[in-house]
Amino acid sequence: MDTSFLMNLTVNLQTVSTFTQGFGIPAVIGEAERLPSADILVLTFAGDIITGNTINAKVNGAAITPVLFDTDNDTTIANLATILAATEEILTAVVTNNTTHDHVITCTARPFTPLTITNVAVTGGATQTTCAVTRTATAERIAFYATLAEMVTDGYLTTDPEYVAATRFFEHVELIAVINKLHTVETWVEALNSTLLQSNGGNWFRLVATTRDAQDIEDIMTWAPPNYKVFYASDDDAAILTSATDDLASTLQDLLLNGVLIYSDWSDGVAGHDQYPEAALAGVMSAANPGSIQADCKQLTGVTAANQDGTNLNTTQVTYALAKNCNVYVPMGGTYVTLEGRCCSGQFIDIIEGSYCLAIKLQEAWFNYKVNNAKVQFTDRGLAKIEDCFRQVCKLMQGADYGFLESYTITTPKVADISSADKGNRLASGFIINGIMTNGVIKVGLTVNLTF
Repeated sequence: MDTSFLMNLTVNLQTVSTFTQGFGIPAVIGEAERLPSADILVLTFAGDIITGNTINAKVNGAAITPVLFDTDNDTTIANLATILAATEEILTAVVTNNTTHDHVITCTARPFTPLTITNVAVTGGATQTTCAVTRTATAERIAFYATLAEMVTDGYLTTDPEYVAATRFFEHVELIAVINKLHTVETWVEALNSTLLQSNGGNWFRLVATTRDAQDIEDIMTWAPPNYKVFYASDDDAAILTSATDDLASTLQDLLLNGVLIYSDWSDGVAGHDQYPEAALAGVMSAANPGSIQADCKQLTGVTAANQDGTNLNTTQVTYALAKNCNVYVPMGGTYVTLEGRCCSGQFIDIIEGSYCLAIKLQEAWFNYKVNNAKVQFTDRGLAKIEDCFRQVCKLMQGADYGFLESYTITTPKVADISSADKGNRLASGFIINGIMTNGVIKVGLTVNLTF
């Protein structure tokens, strides 16, 4: 596997937001929409707008066109609502009556668009009423939960796919993330890109989605690797278990995608029926440091290995699935376990996750070094200090907690060997890490010779 692309250290929102603290947090993205998707602010005027009054306000810090008194209170309030609704941030501004006249405007922001309304003031005229602004909802693109009970408090039903996936997660981890996608309004990738821009929006590593659509799965699995995320999916298409070449597993294999697919006859998308085996496997993997655990021979709590008709996968079916780099869950040794643990590309899951972990930690080390130093000197001594940042990461990845690197070497450039153009752009080019990854064993070749 060529991992050289991982060493191009460009700190950006996606990689910085992941960081080490998110490695043990699995995420599920779904469309149940139990979390609020828009900010809602209510403007309540204490009394009528009268002749000579002017209403001023700011939306997200920008002043609106002043609203002059027009005919009567109700007409003026309606004009204010029209101007508010015309702003880029507000989707609707609805007027309601709280006494004998219209005094209340409920402003709903566009989905996942932050909204503030400030400096609402009535001036001019003989008297000036006041206006209170109350926030009744704040959009939540992503929420973190430590218990299933917290999800119920936020409105999730026990039959919601997000809740079922979370149940699988919580068998192995203590904190999960749930990403709020708007049904039909946005694509899965659009929702994920928006999530990464939120505060702590990228603070998770493994991803599960509640969609069972093949194109959605392909799109998300294509999106994940450039963002240093690992997407786990499952499919119930029986063609995976045959010589067919047009099934989802074959497609993802042909695309060499570094995501995870597991076959399950129960992954049919039926509410209260789908068991989300991919969430169970993502939970198992999230309980250990990336690269330190292989996905072969893992038990998936809450997942039924047998098909819906009670039969198990036969040897031929298992062989076809594994040949397409699709994981399976089968009976073995009196229990049920996963086999091999490969990504759709054919690479083992622990190798991909360990590589991403190494890349993120290197970026984290470099970012923290810049933050904690007034200036990084473009000298041989300064470059040696950068090397030390990288060396500390490699030592960690070689140590007992990760065991991902068997050995490594770091080549540090000399200032004299760096081009003038790179120096002018303050780019210290030429750092190279050559590492040998620690392999794993999933099969044993054994010969036993017995004699008298």
